[in-house]
Amino acid sequence: MITGPRSGQYLTHRVVPENAGRGADQADITFSVLEEYNSIDSLCALVMDNTSVNTGHIGGLCVCLEKKLGRKLHLIGCMLHINELPLRNLIKELDGPTISGNKLGGPIGKLLDGDELYRSDPVNFEPVECGFERPEPADIEDLSDDQRILLEYMFGVSSGSVDDKFVMRKPGPLCHSRWLTTAIRILILYTRTVDPSETLKLLVLYIVRVYAPAWFVIKMTNKFICGPDVYFDIIQNVKKVEEISQTFLTPRDEGELTLKERVFKVLGRNAFCCLPENFLASLLYSHKQSHRQIAVDKIMEIRAGPKLKLVTVKVPPLNFEASEWGTLIDLSTMPCHEPPCVTHLSNEELEAMRTVRGLPPDFPLHSQSVERAVKLTSEASKRSYVWERRHKYIVATNKSRAQRPQFRSKSDYI
Repeated sequence: MITGPRSGQYLTHRVVPENAGRGADQADITFSVLEEYNSIDSLCALVMDNTSVNTGHIGGLCVCLEKKLGRKLHLIGCMLHINELPLRNLIKELDGPTISGNKLGGPIGKLLDGDELYRSDPVNFEPVECGFERPEPADIEDLSDDQRILLEYMFGVSSGSVDDKFVMRKPGPLCHSRWLTTAIRILILYTRTVDPSETLKLLVLYIVRVYAPAWFVIKMTNKFICGPDVYFDIIQNVKKVEEISQTFLTPRDEGELTLKERVFKVLGRNAFCCLPENFLASLLYSHKQSHRQIAVDKIMEIRAGPKLKLVTVKVPPLNFEASEWGTLIDLSTMPCHEPPCVTHLSNEELEAMRTVRGLPPDFPLHSQSVERAVKLTSEASKRSYVWERRHKYIVATNKSRAQRPQFRSKSDYI
């Protein structure tokens, strides 16, 4: 997803390198797309999945594109994807690896596939408190079927009883690129298991206390500047899981990583919201005046100093002992460019933001809208080989969806 600084409009374009999949190849083709749409000067941020081809600090798409443009961009890693990475890593290390055909090779993973799982009757299981408030009805209505199943199972596992309307609802299949359905199936397995293993209880505890709440917070906020705040909450929830898990886990072997260490290892290398320019933007548009003071001082310092050579910075080390999100990283110890989303602001406008919070850029925190666009593009490709006909199909489909009434329940049909 390619975003401009102030318009709030997104340019979504499917870019598929013809000869190679390197970040440099993708940057070249992305640059040609920007030229085609006259968007080179307005480009401000890239929202993308977190594969190294996209986000690598040496040869990733964003870094290569910055070099072609000669200026910094906001690299926004999809937060929903980041939230899935620790869960995937936990399943791999605690239960077993993934295997071909979207299968899981561990004892628990082998039980998750197929339709027999959700068709069996629930048993009496021990509740696992989630500590998460139920979203507003408007937010719930916007959820997909699988997201709604996850929500209902999260609260069902927390209360000790899953809603009858969802207890035997069919979830999506296992998929190595989409761990939402794996999380759902783990919760379903827990509600059907009389004597769950320590590993199953630990995975359920992590899903109910960390993974699922973070998923819905990201969906409900979906603001680029909220990334560090969401990250901080995930860290605190992981610490709570570590504390609770000590009540039922057998003592670990010497040298074996704890759950907290396993999760923090993954979170630490994927905290793209804490890249200096992104973190500085979050501080500037924070509701806390003390954060805005720090941000304005830093930006003024950058503007007053010599122009910084284009620097590519790795994700900085996180302070996992921070008392609030504003101290997750120390901006004074690393090179920092001015956030691209504020370069259009004058010094006077910046100074005013010390006391009055400005209107933040409308950049998303996740890339699900891009995934929907890719899905529609794939559907159009099945309809026709001719590019113009595909384009007409996409435009007509989007127009039809916008005009078509939405029916949330049977009563709406009347």
